[in-house]
Amino acid sequence: MHNLPKPSVLKNTFKLPNISTETLSNKINVFTIHKPSTDLFTILFVNKIKEKSTSIIPPGAISFTLKMLFEQKNSNNHSLYEQIENLGADPIYSSDNNFITIGFQSSSDNWDKPLNLIIDSILNPQFSEKEFIRLKKQRSGEIIQNKGNPMYLAQKGLAKSIYSKDSIDSFTSYGSLSSIENYEFETIKRIFKKILIFTEDTKVSIINISNDKKLYKLLDNLKTEKVISNMTSSSLFKAPENKNYLIYTNTNNPQSAILFGKKLTFTDSTNIISGDLFNEILGGSFMSRLNVSLRENKGYSYGFGSNIQWNTNPPLLIGGGSVNSLKTKESIIEINNEIKELFNNNKISKEELNNAKFSLKQEYLNNFETHTSAIKMINWLISADQSKDFYKQYIENINKIDSNQIYKYVSQNFKSLNNFSTIIVGDKNCLEKLQDFDLFNFDLISADKII
Repeated sequence: MHNLPKPSVLKNTFKLPNISTETLSNKINVFTIHKPSTDLFTILFVNKIKEKSTSIIPPGAISFTLKMLFEQKNSNNHSLYEQIENLGADPIYSSDNNFITIGFQSSSDNWDKPLNLIIDSILNPQFSEKEFIRLKKQRSGEIIQNKGNPMYLAQKGLAKSIYSKDSIDSFTSYGSLSSIENYEFETIKRIFKKILIFTEDTKVSIINISNDKKLYKLLDNLKTEKVISNMTSSSLFKAPENKNYLIYTNTNNPQSAILFGKKLTFTDSTNIISGDLFNEILGGSFMSRLNVSLRENKGYSYGFGSNIQWNTNPPLLIGGGSVNSLKTKESIIEINNEIKELFNNNKISKEELNNAKFSLKQEYLNNFETHTSAIKMINWLISADQSKDFYKQYIENINKIDSNQIYKYVSQNFKSLNNFSTIIVGDKNCLEKLQDFDLFNFDLISADKII
């Protein structure tokens, strides 16, 4: 058992801000935090991706289409991104294969012009084929450049190993070289009309000083579309079973990137807290078992950890980091031992559980210290499909969880590294030695085949 410091006493004098929710007449759901102490205003539109088939949405097309939106030019040859900045606001946008987020941050008295600009750009996009061609070349160049990035390659390998080839989830948000090359201008415009629209399922997260009637009236007047989902049932996507890849590069890299992942079952919000506590112990903090073992005790890595992605369906547990290439095999053995150890004689101690609970509570309260972190918290509730009651009761529910509940949930999902898909990226000479690894069966493939 690792010797852990005793947790400090959490002096919770912090008052959680109230998250108000409202369903507008157009069915848009609005989540709001009022922060009178700041003069900042933040608004984000969140759309869930309801189509996963690569035959309908080519790999990488979601992020590409979003980029097209913010690169569209006005008559003065200024991109949408630049136009928002010229109005004194900071544009915000992001996407993955599950959600699209669009918005901005500004002063509290300067939201109307940037907001109207974004709404108009979504409703009346001005795409040019010239920009489309330029962005295709740019995206292809970015993918080729990442060919030498071991962790990027590991992420691509992991997606390939745990999702069906027919699902966009089997690709990173960048897609692949072949998918980019096959993009057509009309296809991207069609996808835009499918994913970048205001629908009855659109969620809006806001942080502002007070309840601004003008703002809510503007949002309420948005014309929304009723989404008829063509989403194929996940059961129809036949996924590989714990496929393990060794991905070799042509560069001599002193480090190997290791990434392991697995889909998790999910039944209720108790699973989230049980999973969060387990992850905190396994790899979610500096004092987690994986980091202490691989960094502090063995010196194989500068940092190694794990996290749970609750916003995917189903959720994913992912762990990883970079290790000394000469100690790649030894690192895999250590990871496996740490996972197995939690289910054998060296179970979670009371001290270790209390440390994990304290750490999670601190992290949670920190989510509301800044404007940016608070909006991220709202968006987490949206993406994880949790009510504001979950947010209000989070700390209280952490206190209720015991080690038996953690074991019950985790044991339903895995007991060793063999239950995961494991991806290792590095020098070919190093990886070839792992092909006969007695703990795992690996497929050795070139980085050229993964990009």
